[in-house]
Amino acid sequence: MPRFKGCVRDTRAETYKPGSEEFIALELYVASRGNGLSVEGPSVRN
Repeated sequence: MPRFKGCVRDTRAETYKPGSEEFIALELYVASRGNGLSVEGPSVRN
């Protein structure tokens, strides 16, 4: 959630309360989009 809160703050949009249904739904959506994707980080890049 900190990442989403920072994005909302940086765009000067109205934010949701921490733990709100909207933030939870957003987190679940983003997590579902990443299901099955390979993990890439600095130690595994080619």
